[in-house]
Amino acid sequence: MPTHVTHKMDLNAIHIMLTSPSGGVVKDMLRRGVKVQSRARQLLSGTDARHPRRVDTGKFRSSVQVTLLYEGSTPKVRVGTRDRRARWIHDGTGIYGPHRQRIVPVYRKALRFQAGGKTVFARSTKGMRANPFLRDALQAAKD
Repeated sequence: MPTHVTHKMDLNAIHIMLTSPSGGVVKDMLRRGVKVQSRARQLLSGTDARHPRRVDTGKFRSSVQVTLLYEGSTPKVRVGTRDRRARWIHDGTGIYGPHRQRIVPVYRKALRFQAGGKTVFARSTKGMRANPFLRDALQAAKD
């Protein structure tokens, strides 16, 4: 005895599954975003030689956040920070940064900054090496 089967797609239900925060696709995107966030925070803590410790109080580390946003109806997950120091930490400064030049004072004879809890004065500085914590943390999203 042959059986006849008919399928009817509910496009609205498919759209909800793909774009709703409670849908499986967005939940998976958020789960992967949290993995990247966690790995980025680990890398800021100085887990290896390529990623030197760049936080003293944890304020910068905790500023790395996961955000769900939509472009039209397309869901996206953004992992990052709004801290103004992030670009310098990620890309490096001075000879290690994009301009490849020592940092020199513009308006004074010497630079003044804090290093190791002490005030330091210098006529120039090499800057700091890059810690590409966000770029290297993206690998965690594949797991």
